[in-house]
Amino acid sequence: MIFKKNIWNEDINESQLLKRQVNGFNDPCIMKYSPLLFSAFYKEEFKENEMKKEYIRSFIEAAKSLAKSESNQQPNMNGIFKIFHNYSLTLPTLYLCRHSIEIAIKYSLEAMKVEYKKIHKLKELWKKLLDSIPDELKNGEERTIIKNMSLFIDIMNNLDENGQKLRYAIQTNGKLSQDNFLWVYLQNIVESTENFVNQILNIDVDKILKEKKQ
Repeated sequence: MIFKKNIWNEDINESQLLKRQVNGFNDPCIMKYSPLLFSAFYKEEFKENEMKKEYIRSFIEAAKSLAKSESNQQPNMNGIFKIFHNYSLTLPTLYLCRHSIEIAIKYSLEAMKVEYKKIHKLKELWKKLLDSIPDELKNGEERTIIKNMSLFIDIMNNLDENGQKLRYAIQTNGKLSQDNFLWVYLQNIVESTENFVNQILNIDVDKILKEKKQ
């Protein structure tokens, strides 16, 4: 025997997991199957841009759902006791937040036609983005916003500076990824992530490209 006990006791085929198409909106499969990406329906000239944005939004929405589940399963009792588990919803939620930030920054760099290293380091990507925006376009209020966004990047980068610590228990150097216990205010991080990403997606790309041409 290879296994201590048998768990997988089913014959499987692709149609039980995936469907390439359904027979209209009255197909009963619609109640069980979920679309992977709506942007796949877009015309070719719009598909790439819309798909990039759907990826960003999808990770954010997943993070929000996980954060809500985590909050529901760990009720406060007199403000001092929480239920612990042998798994963590906080870990994948933080990964989803971090990843959405990374791909949002990369999306903006690509929209502004800026070449960048294919890296995962948030601080380097963020610096590349800021350096690509002409200073004369940043007003006083926006400079304050950018300063606060940069502080948020520092915090998220400290959690995982290489894009690996929230994905793997052990790093390539043999060290544990999360060796020190940490309390995380998950709802605040998710909300800040959503605000950060939405702010990034509101960059006036056309204005920046026009300024660079002058």
